[in-house]
Amino acid sequence: MNIMKKCRRCLQELNEKNSSPSFLKRKFKICRECNRLDNKNRVILRRKGVIEKLGNKCQCCGIDNFDFLSIDHIDGGGIKDRNSFKGWSRYIRYLFFLSEEELNLKYRCLCFNCNCGFGFWDRCPHVFKPVTEEQLKLLPISNRGVKKTYLSKEDHKKREDVLEFIAKLKNKLEMIVAYGGKCVSCNEDHPLFLTLDHMNNNGNLEKMKKGNGFYKFLRRQGYPGKGTQLQLLCHNCNQGKEYAARRLGKVEKATLPEIYIKQEYNISEEEDKYLWDQSRRLYVQIKF
Repeated sequence: MNIMKKCRRCLQELNEKNSSPSFLKRKFKICRECNRLDNKNRVILRRKGVIEKLGNKCQCCGIDNFDFLSIDHIDGGGIKDRNSFKGWSRYIRYLFFLSEEELNLKYRCLCFNCNCGFGFWDRCPHVFKPVTEEQLKLLPISNRGVKKTYLSKEDHKKREDVLEFIAKLKNKLEMIVAYGGKCVSCNEDHPLFLTLDHMNNNGNLEKMKKGNGFYKFLRRQGYPGKGTQLQLLCHNCNQGKEYAARRLGKVEKATLPEIYIKQEYNISEEEDKYLWDQSRRLYVQIKF
């Protein structure tokens, strides 16, 4: 008698369309979708176990919201390490079976805000020191009258690099002000913890406009999309939103890019001067 096999999770009858042929051959009673969900939940539980071994809170700021916590490589090289396992689930499995002592030698628990701080600036903005006027005096002032002939080629390059970095910071600060000045979810207002979030999850379609180039593009358009397509989030809330959506299975692949209708935008001379000053101060904190 031929007894139909049913998935042990959803109880639907198994066939070659909804189950892997190898599973059917080995008499595994589970459909493709339920197997995918099982694997996904296993990775989530193992990641939680790893974070618990690492202290279950950010080792920099002390935040203990699981949605905001990440696994950080103490000595850097995280991307190379993860890629060597050829899959996120394999990487988490490896970490999960390490002893607590082995794990803490190489890894630590950081929230996404602090993790991004270390990743982008080599240290977290939480430990930045106050800026002194003496430090500000060391910075070059943007002046078109400064000619290359007055500086060596090396010194001119250094000067241009500093001014370009400060200009990028100013673009970021102006964008932050234009979109509300703080995280719409938790009210975090440190500029180095803030990022633009694509509300429709179609940021991957903006391949030609990344980072500072995207901020410049938005400025030319008058900073459109606030509250409709774009919102300001801190790294914690941005990643927390993504992880929560993944666990609930609500992430939908975006197919249409955003449309930004040009609008009027003005900034006063006083506001512009203030943002340049804040950019120079932020540069000092990052570099000194």
